Amino acid sequence: MLAGQQNPSSPLYRQWLAPEQFGDRFGLSPADHSKVVAWLTSQGLAVNASGRGRNWIAFSGDAGQVSRALKTPIDRFQVGGETHYANTIDPSVPEALADVIGGFIGLDDFHLQPFVRRVSPEYNSGSSHYLAPADLATIYDVGPLYQAGIDGTGQNIAVVGESAVPITDIRSFRTRFGLPANDPKMVLYGGADPGYNSAQIEGDLDLQWAGAVAPNATIYYIYGSSAITAIAAAVSLNVAPVITVSYGGCEIGWRLNYWRTIAQQANAQGITILNSSGDSGAAGCDPQGDMPFAAAGRMVDFPAVLPEITAVGGTQFAEGTGTYWASANSSNLGSALSYIRKPPGTSPARRDWVRVAAAPACSMPNPYGRTDPACPTTTRATCRTSRSARPDMMPT
Repeated sequence: MLAGQQNPSSPLYRQWLAPEQFGDRFGLSPADHSKVVAWLTSQGLAVNASGRGRNWIAFSGDAGQVSRALKTPIDRFQVGGETHYANTIDPSVPEALADVIGGFIGLDDFHLQPFVRRVSPEYNSGSSHYLAPADLATIYDVGPLYQAGIDGTGQNIAVVGESAVPITDIRSFRTRFGLPANDPKMVLYGGADPGYNSAQIEGDLDLQWAGAVAPNATIYYIYGSSAITAIAAAVSLNVAPVITVSYGGCEIGWRLNYWRTIAQQANAQGITILNSSGDSGAAGCDPQGDMPFAAAGRMVDFPAVLPEITAVGGTQFAEGTGTYWASANSSNLGSALSYIRKPPGTSPARRDWVRVAAAPACSMPNPYGRTDPACPTTTRATCRTSRSARPDMMPT
């Protein structure tokens, strides 16, 4: 079905499903869904929400209740100098439900990590240039789109996060760079508000720059205690055809097959999920940007590894001896003069392959419509686009 939805010759072309239609075709039957809910409540657990596609149920309880219901101990661990909790053995469910329960998430507090990296200067100095929204419009030639009225009007974007974000940050950013007033819609997907934490910077950055490129788009901030759960919530809410995710983690630490079904549901609904691919290339299981080689093995970051998700990778400008920057900023703080050439193979207008040589078992197939004859024996391919990412040419 997904291939047909993306094939102009197919009668299914762009016949997107509503979440309930997806549930009728691919989710649990209403009877099976009711059985799972009844079992959870019989264990003293509270059922908090269900996906509109009938492919997940959110429930809660204290650690003892969850441990007894799923027959798995939940203990605390010291990992990397931090205290975490997690189940110690795989959960168990009644045999009568074994065919309708695929697994559990949220039994630990190991989260995806935000990929934001802080830069302190807010000015251009020497050969360093910090990008303003006007610079992106110049360098990526979106100015003509703005002049034609294509500025996000009538479009929705969902940004996911796991921290509260002060609306004053977004307003200050838009005022500073001459953008129209346009507050994001804040949507707490469920459970306790995570409050302000270390992921706030990522939330600020993502909301500010989504609005910088599409200044009149309606932006939803779907957030809660977990950015990865926020993706599932955003797909179920179905409020935007684009979901942007700036979090990631080592692919071997996540239930890839389960999360792939969420990404497939998104695609079936006509949703494009974009995910930053991180700063480590094929060293996705090493500290981001800190290792000269893949010390932990050649891996791709999750969720960018999923075929239904487009990874957004970084590049750098190849300025050479050209003159691309004005000697002073404009009234909206832009200084770029024209399009700046990128190194070969990293044009933001094309989709490239990020190859992982000799990756283990080629655990994920290639994206729809893409083939890689070398896979599964020697490479995997992740579909990506690219944007400026040099540390001395970062958005301020």
